[in-house]
Amino acid sequence: MNFIYRNSNNIFLHFQLIERIIIYSGDKWSRDDNLFNLKLLITQNRSSNHFFKMQDLDEFQIQTRIGIGSFGEIYTVRSTVDGKIYAAKTEPRTNRHKTIMFESKILQIIQESKYAPKYISSGLTPRFEYYVMNLLGPSLSSVLHKTEKNRLSFSSGIRVAWHLLKAIEDVHNCGVIHRDIKPANILITNSVDIPIALIDYGLSKIYIDENGKHYPPRHYPGFRGTAIFASVNAHLNKDLSRRDDLFSWYYVIVDLITARLPWRQFDNRRDIYKSKKHFNASKFFKSRTPELCDVWKYICKMTYEQKPNYKFIYSALESIMRRYKIKMDDPYDWSDLPFDESIEVNSDDANQNAYGALSSTKMSARHRRRRLLRQKVPLSARRYPGLNQAPLISPRGDDTYDSQYCCCLLL
Repeated sequence: MNFIYRNSNNIFLHFQLIERIIIYSGDKWSRDDNLFNLKLLITQNRSSNHFFKMQDLDEFQIQTRIGIGSFGEIYTVRSTVDGKIYAAKTEPRTNRHKTIMFESKILQIIQESKYAPKYISSGLTPRFEYYVMNLLGPSLSSVLHKTEKNRLSFSSGIRVAWHLLKAIEDVHNCGVIHRDIKPANILITNSVDIPIALIDYGLSKIYIDENGKHYPPRHYPGFRGTAIFASVNAHLNKDLSRRDDLFSWYYVIVDLITARLPWRQFDNRRDIYKSKKHFNASKFFKSRTPELCDVWKYICKMTYEQKPNYKFIYSALESIMRRYKIKMDDPYDWSDLPFDESIEVNSDDANQNAYGALSSTKMSARHRRRRLLRQKVPLSARRYPGLNQAPLISPRGDDTYDSQYCCCLLL
């Protein structure tokens, strides 16, 4: 895996530019903010040559809002140059802690991955900052709401597991950890070979220095991620690494295939953490897919700086596919689901991740009621098991999400 070392200088060039952007934004950060691991800041250049070029949106005509998040909004936009439709992620310039510029630079770093959204452009206006990417399909979270049992078939789930692992490996090979793997951040595409894309890098982090060496863990950096899919280490406010992306990957696969994550019935991080401590993979996979039990045992034994053995996990998934005669080019569950351009954002996707939406046509009354319940209902007022997948990242340590205290940039 020489990719990390070969491109490490390029990675840090990007972060030199990021530092200038943050200075340009006018925010005053103290050392105690831990905005970056200070070793990551290898320049103090306060040049005015920031990343974003001043440009208006005449090049991209805003079409429709397709997502609303805690920090901004997402629109479909039409290019006045080639006439194509793209997605634009925007953020008000008045936001106290800005994430758009950081995320756009991470997106450029990982462009060699076929599973990353394609970066198109970026800029700022007097009111907001934005970047433009290719328009992708609905999230897997939305797809699950359309299925009869809120889960994927075993065939689709195993293949998504393989592709999602490949997406995570690509990100890791670029020197980045995602730290927020969840169904709402996995979008479907119209490609057979690359059926999904991994999005939303606002919580991501560079985990290697300019020499390709892993950064040591920091003491009590605070919670990062989304409570349902975050690792136990995240709940303990420990620094996260590649192994934690794999923990989240495993929780996502259990959720996609079985829809029976035990802690979905809880509404706060404390109860979720207690449930995760007693998680037993054999209850879900022992009889049918013992290979996934072996994968779970392997992930649990990983150390902070350990490089994942991706080949071992691929081999386990491929063994399962051979036994059940699952082919990679088989149709996915969402192939027959009705899609249109109607905008219907539920709470699972009502953040920066909602790039696409599913129509409610041909949906059973039971599913319509479930989706209505999930829309704009405060967490404390819900009467059904589940948890909003909006990132719970309050550095104050409570269970409420407050954008004023967002720590997306507190790496």
